[in-house]
Amino acid sequence: MPCEVTVAGLDGDPRSAPEGFPGAAGVVHDLGNLIQIAASAVNVVSRSPRAAQDPGLEPILARARTALERAGALVHQTRRRTVEPSFEVRAAPDLQSIPACLDEIRALLAWICEPGVTLAIELGPDLPLVRCNRLELQNAVLNFVINARDATPDGGSIGIVARRVAEGAFAGVMELSVVDDGAGMSRETLAQAFNPYFTTKADGRGTGLGLAIVRRFAHEAGGRVDIVSAPGEGTTVTLRLPPAGLPGAEA
Repeated sequence: MPCEVTVAGLDGDPRSAPEGFPGAAGVVHDLGNLIQIAASAVNVVSRSPRAAQDPGLEPILARARTALERAGALVHQTRRRTVEPSFEVRAAPDLQSIPACLDEIRALLAWICEPGVTLAIELGPDLPLVRCNRLELQNAVLNFVINARDATPDGGSIGIVARRVAEGAFAGVMELSVVDDGAGMSRETLAQAFNPYFTTKADGRGTGLGLAIVRRFAHEAGGRVDIVSAPGEGTTVTLRLPPAGLPGAEA
């Protein structure tokens, strides 16, 4: 039977971030994910004997450039925090459209997936706007999809589903789920999934910070993140954020 872990709550205090989270290391982790994408593109180019003459390589290079631009933004923030201690590393939360956010990283999401892994995106009607940092929201989705990819090394399917749901006193919660049909997690693994530095991946493929980053993001945006998984039954990771305008969304 699948077991579930929930971190944070829409009815809790969105400003009380989890303790013990290594903030600077989280930035390094996000950079690692983006560099993986860029490195994959570079490897494809390097294997082509006619790279300069092959017009089909341009879309690949464009994805690499996009990933590097995102990495550069993170580096810029980290540098400013180092030389200006009073600088707030995060951009102020703003109104975000989930379809627009996903559309911006659609090509990166497709590139992340290995051959044999299919990716589908399903957007429900009337999705509410949410108030959060755009880059961190997109990095959360990238983290989810990279984890799902790594859980399906022999091929499979990954789905991204965004929909509007009712939950408690909130009538328009934005729910974004990433679903895979991969190996799944045991109850013991699931219990540690949000712990910083915990990872089941081989050396060099994971830092154990991805879900810790999303946990912090969810708290600060006034939402929560849930995981449902079982060995052999795949994994569903769900991010829930309150609609913009509610007190919990005004972090």
